[in-house]
Amino acid sequence: MNKKNLIPIIVLVVLVIAYIIIKTNDNVEKRFQFFGVDSVDITGFELISKEDTLRLSKTETGWLINYPVEYPPAKSKIQDLFSKVITAETSNIPISESDNAFETFNLTDSLGTIIKIIGKNDKTLSEAIVGRSSNYNYSNARYYNDNKIYQLTSNITYNLSPKLTTWRQKEIIEVNEEDIAQIEVSFNDTLYTITPTDTLWLYQGQGQEFAIQENNGALKGILNNAKRLRASSFIDDEYDKYAAGFSSPVLSLKVRLFNNDEILCTFSDFEENKYLIKRNEETATLFVVYGHMVKNFKKPASEFKT
Repeated sequence: MNKKNLIPIIVLVVLVIAYIIIKTNDNVEKRFQFFGVDSVDITGFELISKEDTLRLSKTETGWLINYPVEYPPAKSKIQDLFSKVITAETSNIPISESDNAFETFNLTDSLGTIIKIIGKNDKTLSEAIVGRSSNYNYSNARYYNDNKIYQLTSNITYNLSPKLTTWRQKEIIEVNEEDIAQIEVSFNDTLYTITPTDTLWLYQGQGQEFAIQENNGALKGILNNAKRLRASSFIDDEYDKYAAGFSSPVLSLKVRLFNNDEILCTFSDFEENKYLIKRNEETATLFVVYGHMVKNFKKPASEFKT
């Protein structure tokens, strides 16, 4: 066998040996999904920190916050749980296996956030503690009742904060513009409507009727707010305290849809530069909005003519 044939054989043997060593070495780093659950099996989540507890459950109509109040969650928050949290990856090699390191990595019950992923019949599919991290690139976690600490390849601590206000759906009204049949606004002694026609929106009120130009600023502001009216915060189970204010509302907004549904928002004074909204006859939750919201609807007819 000449040298030309011997060199490739030696190289091949070296490569085979290296491959065998790599395949048989348990210390080789590999990545895996930390929570190890299939999204189709998930029916609920429970998030617990020292300050707050939040429970979410999957219903026939979608996801629902069922503790500490019953209220729809923000769609983006649920999407993040499935796209960012349960898919979070880590190395199979832990960064520590000592319970003395729990506090260093914010992985005690009082420093971290406990996440419990729930399946059918309330079966716990995965339970872990995720530590708060100021580093954008990673967060640390361990399985509950396990000493091994893993470093996740993404920071999911923000996605797991159980603070209720960050999870609630903030839309008071959420409709498509093409579904709006009419918008009615009343305040003081003024009442006007804007109604879509085949070409433009029609203004009626204050003894006047005219077509509104498409680029009119007042029209754009009202449409934007009427189809996507959002709360800044919420007041639960205190309607009796504020009921009197709704008997003489600051403003009423009624959005009629082509499917014959109506959404009535009644505005009442609250705090400085803030108003309360009662949606339809719902009294369990009142919505807080800032003062500019009322200004967007309190428009004289002249502003629709420019």
